[in-house]
Amino acid sequence: MSASNPSIPPARSNAVDLTEKDLAELAVFVATQSGKDQAETLSHLHWLLLENPASQLQMPLGCGARSSHGALAGCILYVPQRFVFRGEPLAVLGSSSFYVEESHRGSGGPIFLKFARAAQQSPLFGNSANAIAAQLWKARGAKPIANSDHELLGVMHWPAVLEEAAVRHGASQSVARAVGAATGWLGATRKLRLPRGTSDRLAQLSSVEQAAEITRAAPSDVITALREPAYLDWRYNSRRDRSIALFAFTDLSSRRPIFVAVNERQRGHRGQIRALNVLDIFPKPQPATTLAIVAALRDRYPGRTDMIVLRGQDERCQQALTAAGFLRRDFEAPNGWLFDPRGLAPGKDWYFVPGDGDWLI
Repeated sequence: MSASNPSIPPARSNAVDLTEKDLAELAVFVATQSGKDQAETLSHLHWLLLENPASQLQMPLGCGARSSHGALAGCILYVPQRFVFRGEPLAVLGSSSFYVEESHRGSGGPIFLKFARAAQQSPLFGNSANAIAAQLWKARGAKPIANSDHELLGVMHWPAVLEEAAVRHGASQSVARAVGAATGWLGATRKLRLPRGTSDRLAQLSSVEQAAEITRAAPSDVITALREPAYLDWRYNSRRDRSIALFAFTDLSSRRPIFVAVNERQRGHRGQIRALNVLDIFPKPQPATTLAIVAALRDRYPGRTDMIVLRGQDERCQQALTAAGFLRRDFEAPNGWLFDPRGLAPGKDWYFVPGDGDWLI
């Protein structure tokens, strides 16, 4: 969303529920708003909304706004997810694809309020909010998800990253590329200070059943995703994203395996940065173990990635990662928000990871 022009009166619209019959129209609308391919968007929404094992038959796909002519002018889509606390499941409703057409910017508030009413049945969360959407969450009384206001970047190949920094500071693309090319020497002087000899403790998994076996046996005293086989299969084995890889990392302190999930993405103004995103680490590790996992991932992807990206790290892990040379990149506002006005969650400590919701999927 973006701020509306006060000199232009907002067009009228009506808030409506969105159902499966609206899916094709939704795909066109979301693709137009996001600048993505329509066929790719339709496939993504079919997976996100209809194949989701936590979806309920009677639940709408989301809510939206229709213009006086009946055209879709805005939407928020619903992404239900099952969490767990000390063995007890907890239904939580996530949000995705919050878009409003330019001429109907005034409809954003009513759409969000309609979505917020669902907090009477379950806690609500979103973790892909931009700065304007964050204002709506905050105004409603939602709390920012801890540590969702930044990401940590472990740079291994500097030219592509410094090119992006030059563009963000106003340089032309040609000048920025020249800056990046001229700073390749930084790779020899600004290496990440990570432990060595951890790669043999990282084993790639061949099935979600292996991942489920690890997560099933892992204790947790915080509210976190219920990593059951159906969820893991849907989230990581849909074959929509062939860059996803699942691993088991042996923690020397506990002698227990830790589940790790990653994917690869192109980012930057021309897609020049190859990023390895850490989607999930469970159970939540100590800082030293986090560094060992990152080191093993660095060794697993030599020459294939320019930087490793971590989000949602607690303060102790942030300190360990920045001491190892990771850079902090702040967002305009927290991407993640939690709204639980009825106190339906059994505790206050949550462990959100980028694999939850639609943050890095």
